[in-house]
Formats: sequence, structure tokens, C-alpha cells
Amino acid sequence: QKVDGTLKTVAKIGVFLSSNPDPPSISPAAAVPHTFSTMGQFFTQTVQGLGRIPRTLGDVLSGKQRSVNDVGTVVAATQFSGQIAGAHGIALSVKLGSFFLLMAGLNFFIGIFNMLPLLPLDGGHVGILAFEKARSGIARLFHRPDPGRVDLLKVMPVTYAVFVALVGMSLILLYADIFRPINLNG
Repeated sequence: QKVDGTLKTVAKIGVFLSSNPDPPSISPAAAVPHTFSTMGQFFTQTVQGLGRIPRTLGDVLSGKQRSVNDVGTVVAATQFSGQIAGAHGIALSVKLGSFFLLMAGLNFFIGIFNMLPLLPLDGGHVGILAFEKARSGIARLFHRPDPGRVDLLKVMPVTYAVFVALVGMSLILLYADIFRPINLNG
């Protein structure tokens, strides 16, 4: 792409693969704390990404230009995977490492997202079980009979509303990734 009259290589979706090799190998003992710090970075980035979803949806619906930090969908991940696979002058080990890191990040995001305390997700079921356990403990503390299980039919309208909201959010973000991809040039 031409920038200031000269031809420059720019990243298409915000990531530019370089020919720099991976960091030096580390011992297994040093890999353990490095794994935990990497997991911490994944967790922090996931929480930040979840926090950016409402702003991204608002920007898409209002027609604003998307920024590099906006949330993407499987379409953006596919574009990134293609960019990794098609990079020239990059060692295969770096390509594979970048691809597996992308897949690990996606799986980590899906796992954290799935644990949100919303009933159609697993986190909602865990929340219901925790509520039942707490309610049983309080009843036992006051020498009352166990109130039993939560009537899931009573919470189904909330479940349906959350499901519809998740589908709507997904469709809006898919639209944005297909028809308004992120522009890195402002």
C-alpha cells in the first residue's frame, strides 16, 4: 500500500507477522511460570474483549468506523488464519506457533464466555446450582426443610431473552466482519 508516496507493507487485520524467530527455548521449570503468565494475559485480554462488545455493537449500529481493538467473529479469525498461512518468508515453526496461539486464544475466550452467569450458558447452570446449594444451607441453618430444586420453567423466559440477545449480537458482529472489516488506516 502507498503511504506518503512510498510503497509499504501493512497488516490487513491488525497483525503483521515478522521473520523474527520464536523466543529462545526455556527449561520445563521456567515454562511453568511462563504458562501461568500467558494464561493471565489471555484472561485479561478476554475480559477486556468482553467489555468492548457493547461499544463495538454500538459503533456497528451507528455506522462508525471500526477500530483495531474491536471485537471480531469467526470471520475475522479465519482471515487472520489465512494471513498466517499465506505469510511469505516466515518459518513454518513460527507460522504453526502463531496459528496454535490463535486457536488457544479463541478456545480460552469461548471457555470464559461460556462461564458467564447467563442461563443458556454453562455459567448460568453453575449459578443455579450455587443458588440451590446456598438456599439449602440457609434452610438447614434455620432448621427448615430443604426448599429443593429451582423451577427451571420459571427462569425460561430469561433464558430465551438471553439466547435471542446472543444470536442478535452474533449476527451484528458477523455483519460487521463481512461488510465493514476493520480499517487499519484510520
